[in-house]
Amino acid sequence: MKKGSILHSTVRNKLIFLMKCSFILLVALLTLTSMLFASEANSQNLDRLKISLRLERAGIKEGLLAVQKQSKLRFSIPDDLISKYPRNIEINSDEISVKNAIEAILKHTNLQYRIVNNFILIETKPVPQQPGRISGKITDTKGEPLPGASIRIIELNRSFSNNNDGSYTVDVKPGIYSVEVKYMSFATQLKTAIVVEEGKIVTVDFVLKEDTGVLNEVVVTALGIKKEVKKLGYAVQEIKSDAISKVPTNNFATQLSGKVAGLTVFNSPNLMQQTKIELRGREPLMVIDGIPVNSNTYDINALDIENISVLKGATAAALYGSKGQNGAIQITTKSAGKGTSVELSQRSIFRTGWIVFPETQTQYGNGEQGKYAYFDGMGNGTFDNDFVWGPKMDVKDPSTASGYWETPQWDSPLDANGKRIPTPFISRGRNNLKNFLETGSTISNYASISSSNEKTSMRLGLGYDYTNGEVPSTELKNYNATLNVTSQATDRLKLSSTLQFNKQDSPNFPRLNYGNTNILYGMLIWAGADVDMRGFKDYWKPGKENYEQLYFNYSWINNPYYMAYEQTQSLSRNKFFGVASADYQISKFFSATLRQSAEVSGTTNEMKYPYGYIGANAIKGNYELTDANVSEYNTDAFIKYGSTLGKFGINAFVGGSVNFKQNTLHNSKTQGLQVPQIYNLSNSIGSVLSTNSLTQYARNSLFASADLSYDDAYFLSLTERVDVSSALPESNNQYSYPSVSGSVILSKLLHMPSSSFLKVRGSWAMVRADLAPYQYASYYNPSIIYDGNNSVTYSPVLGNEQLRPQKTTGYELGTNASFFGGKLTVDLTAYRYVDSESIYDQNASLASGFTRYKINGNRFNRFGYEAILGTNLEISNNVELTSTINWSLNRNKLAEIYGGADNLGGIRVGDRMDLYMTSNTMQKAPDGQLIIGPNGLPVKDTELKTLGHIGPDWTASWFNNFKLFKQFNVSFLLEGRVGGIDQANLNQQLWYSGAHPDAVGPDREAYTRGEPYIAKGVNLVNGQYVPNTYKTTYKDFSEQYWYRMNGESNVFDLTFLKLREVSIGYDLPKSLLDKFKLNIKGASFSVVGSNLFIASAFPLSDPDIGNGGSNGNLLQFPSARNVGFNLNVKF
Repeated sequence: MKKGSILHSTVRNKLIFLMKCSFILLVALLTLTSMLFASEANSQNLDRLKISLRLERAGIKEGLLAVQKQSKLRFSIPDDLISKYPRNIEINSDEISVKNAIEAILKHTNLQYRIVNNFILIETKPVPQQPGRISGKITDTKGEPLPGASIRIIELNRSFSNNNDGSYTVDVKPGIYSVEVKYMSFATQLKTAIVVEEGKIVTVDFVLKEDTGVLNEVVVTALGIKKEVKKLGYAVQEIKSDAISKVPTNNFATQLSGKVAGLTVFNSPNLMQQTKIELRGREPLMVIDGIPVNSNTYDINALDIENISVLKGATAAALYGSKGQNGAIQITTKSAGKGTSVELSQRSIFRTGWIVFPETQTQYGNGEQGKYAYFDGMGNGTFDNDFVWGPKMDVKDPSTASGYWETPQWDSPLDANGKRIPTPFISRGRNNLKNFLETGSTISNYASISSSNEKTSMRLGLGYDYTNGEVPSTELKNYNATLNVTSQATDRLKLSSTLQFNKQDSPNFPRLNYGNTNILYGMLIWAGADVDMRGFKDYWKPGKENYEQLYFNYSWINNPYYMAYEQTQSLSRNKFFGVASADYQISKFFSATLRQSAEVSGTTNEMKYPYGYIGANAIKGNYELTDANVSEYNTDAFIKYGSTLGKFGINAFVGGSVNFKQNTLHNSKTQGLQVPQIYNLSNSIGSVLSTNSLTQYARNSLFASADLSYDDAYFLSLTERVDVSSALPESNNQYSYPSVSGSVILSKLLHMPSSSFLKVRGSWAMVRADLAPYQYASYYNPSIIYDGNNSVTYSPVLGNEQLRPQKTTGYELGTNASFFGGKLTVDLTAYRYVDSESIYDQNASLASGFTRYKINGNRFNRFGYEAILGTNLEISNNVELTSTINWSLNRNKLAEIYGGADNLGGIRVGDRMDLYMTSNTMQKAPDGQLIIGPNGLPVKDTELKTLGHIGPDWTASWFNNFKLFKQFNVSFLLEGRVGGIDQANLNQQLWYSGAHPDAVGPDREAYTRGEPYIAKGVNLVNGQYVPNTYKTTYKDFSEQYWYRMNGESNVFDLTFLKLREVSIGYDLPKSLLDKFKLNIKGASFSVVGSNLFIASAFPLSDPDIGNGGSNGNLLQFPSARNVGFNLNVKF
C-alpha cells in the first residue's frame, strides 16, 4: 500500500472517531437540554403566577378549566374522579396565585395535584400506609439482658440502642429488612429477610455469644484508652467482673490468682497482711479508670469492677512513665446501663477447717532433760520457764491416785505449807490451737442503683464487708461507696466523674513477726501440750486485775488470751479517690480531654501493751500512735486526632501530665503507762518519744502517641513520654520513654476462613526510672539516744549528685490465634528486658565514714515466656465448656557487675538473681555423711553454697466452666507453682523448742532418761573418716541440725498444687421470676469454695505466700478452707 493511502486511511479513521464523539456529545447535550427545559416547565413557581378568578357554585372541572385558560397550563382531569363532588366552589379574587387557586378548588376532597412535565395531573390522594413493627430482646447465652447494644436497620441505615432489660422496638414501613446487632466483647449478629407487614409486629430476638475469636475484642490500655486487641503489639490479658466476684473476700487481689499468665499473687492466710502481687517478677502499677492509685488491695470492692486489663511489660504501660515500667493492672469501674436498675447481692463465706495446719507433738511436755516441776514460771522450779523437752506425758503410774505420773504444775493446788501438790502430767492441751481459734467468716452485702437517659447516666454502688478473724477479737469492717456519673452536656461536650470512698476499721488484727507479740510464739512453739490454754481465758491474776497476767511462764512468753484481748493493734483507714474528666469533640477529626484526679488517704494505727506484758520493754505497759497521710494529685490534658483515608487510618494524641504526691508520718509512743488501761500519750511515765516526716514528690510529663493502620491488617503504634522528676539531681532529672509496637493480621493476608484469626505482634520500649525522694542526697535523721534525749544522725549511705535515672530496654514477641469460630484460642509471648544503670548501694570503705554509697551500675537480663490456651466448646445442646490454661516462666540473671567485680553478693555473671545461697551449713564427707566434731555435734561449713533458686521454675493454672441446661454453671480453678526452695521458719522454730511433730521416737525417749545421743555420721581422725563415736544429747543435736546450722537442712521445696476455687451456680429462669410480679429481671444463687485443697511437701505452712511460707521472719497462721454462698437479684 502506498504511503498516501495509509495517510488517507488514518485521516479517515480519525474523522470517523471525531464524528462518533461529536454524536455522543450532541446526544448528551440534547438530553441535558431537554432535562433542563423539562425541569423548568415542572418547576414553574405556581406561587408566583397570578390570575383573576371568579367562580360561583362551580364544579371542580369548571374551576380547573378556568385556571387552565388564564395560566396556559394543561390539566389532566379524569371525569370519574370529580363527578361525585358537588358544585359548591366559591372564589372571587382579582389576583390569586395558581397554587392557591388549585388548592382552593380541591379543598374538601381527597384529590391532589401533581406536576408531570407541562401537565398538572389530578389524582386521588394515596391512603396513608400504616407502619409495621420489629421488636425483640437481646441477651447473652445465659439469658441475661445486654443493655445498650448497637442495633442497625441495614436498608434504612438507621441505628439505635435497646433498653436496660434488653428489649427493643422500632417502627418501619412495610418491607423486607436486615437487622445487625453489635455489643462489646460479643460476636456481631446479623439477621436477614425479615418481612414486615402493614400494621403487624414481627418478633426478632438475638442471643449473642461472647467473641472468643479475639478479632473484635476491645480492651482498656494505658491512660484508660480503649483499643481493639487486633491492633495491639504487646500482651494484654483481660479479666471479666464475674471472674473476680464469685468468692467473697475482703481483699480483691486474692481473686486475681491463677487468672493471668505471668501474674503471681502471693496469698496470705493472715488477716490484714498485704497481698504481694508480681507481674513478670516485678510489682505492677495499680490503675483505676486510667489513674494510678496507691492501693492496699483491701480498698477495692470487686463488685464495683467492670473488668481488669493486665498490661504486661514496659511497652504496654509506657505512657504511665516510670510507674508503669513493670506493667499495670488497669481496673475499669462499672457505669450505668440504659434505663433504671437495682442490684442486690449477699455473699457469705465461712472457714470450714484447714488445708495446712501446724501440728505439734503431743507426747512430751514442757521442761528440759525430760524433767519438769513448776514453781513460779520464772526458772526457779525444774525447767519451769523454757523449752518443750520435758517428761513424757500420759505415762501410767499405779502409785498415784490419778493413775498417771504426777508433777507440780501451774494450776496445782497448794498444801498447808504453800507448796504445789503434784497433778497428772497429761496431754490436756493437745488441741490448744484448734480450741483457741474461732470460726472465721466474711459477710459481704452490696447494693447498686443505676439510671440513665439520653443525656445523663448515674451508678451508685454501696458495699459493706465484715470479716471475723479466726484469732479471738480480730476483725475487719470494710465500707465502700462508688459513684459514677456521665453527662452529655452538649452535642460536643461529655462530662464524666468517678468518686470512691473506702473506710477500713479493724480494732485488732494479728501480729505476725516471730517473737513475744505473736500468739503462735507463746502458745504453739514454746508451750507443751501439758498446758491447756482454755485455763487462761480469765487472763488476769486474781486480785491483780489490770496489773499482772496469769500464765504458766513468766520469763519469755505471754498468755494468748491476754494478748488477743489486751495487747491489740488497731487500724483505721479512710481513703477518697475521685477523677473528673471533660471530653470535647472539636471537629470531626479532633477532640480534647481534660482530666483531674485526687487521692487522699489517712491511716491511724494504735499499738497497746497492757501492764505485765513480757517483752517490748512494756512491763509497765505502753502505747504507740502512728498517723500516716498520703495525698496524690494528677492533672492530664491531651488532644486526640483520628481519621481514615481509604485503607489508611490514624489515631493519635499529644498531651501533658502534672503529678504531685505528699506523704506525712507522725509516730509517738510512751515510755510506760502511769495508770494501766489508759491508752493516751499524756499517760506516759516519761517524755513522749515522737518522730515525724514530710515527703514530697513532683513529676511533670509530656507524651505523644500515634496508632497507624493499613487495610485493617497492618498496625503500628509509636509512643514517647518525657518526664522531669524531683527525685533525681537537677542535672539528670529529665528522661524519656520511647516505644514502638506493631501487629499484622496474617489471617486476612493469607485469606484464612472467617472462623479463624491469626496475628503476630512485636514491641520495643526503653523506659527510665527515678528513685524514692531525697535518696540521691545525704541528710540528717532524727534519733533517740540514752534516757530519751533527742539527737540526729547522719545517713550512713553517701548520696550522689550525679545519679542518672535507671534504664530498662526490652522487646516482646508474640502471636494470637483463634480457630474454629473461637473454639480454640492460643496466645504465646516471649520477652526480654535489659536493666542497666541500676541505682544501688555499693559497699564503702569504713575509713570513709560511710557504710555504702549510691552509684549507677550493674546490668541484669530478664526474660520469660507465657502461653495461654483456651477452648470454648458446645458439647451438646445442654452442655457448654469454657476452659483456659495459663502458663508462664520468668528469669532474672546478672549480666554485668559494676567495676568488674567477680560476684555480687556471691552471685556471678550469668547466674539467676534468686539463687538460694548459704554459708550456714554442716560439713559432709565425700560420701555425703555428716562430719561430727568432738562435742558430738555437726561441724559448721563456712563455704558459701548454692542450693537452688527461691523463685519457681514455672507457674500454671487451669480454669474450667461448665454451663449445663442453660441455667447451671459449674466451675473450678487449679493453680500451681513448680520449683523454688526456701527456709521453713515454723519448722525450725518447733524443732528448736522441742514441739515439732517429728521430735518423738526412741531417740527422744532415750533423751528423757538422760542417755547420750550418738549421731549418724563420721569423725575426721588423722585425715581419715571413721564412724562417729562422739556423744551429745538428742536435744543439742536437733538444735544444731535444724536451728543453728539450718542453711541446708531446713530448706524445702516450694512446689504446690492448689484447688483455688469451686463454684456451683444456678440462674433462676425468667418464667419463674415473672410469677412473683416484683419486676425481677434476674436472680442467681451459687455455692462457692476457695482454698479447698493443697498438695505440697512444704512443712507446717502454706507455701502460697512465697518466701518459704514465712515471708521473712513472719509466723503464719493456719491456712483455712472456705465455703460459702452468693445470692444476687436484679430489679
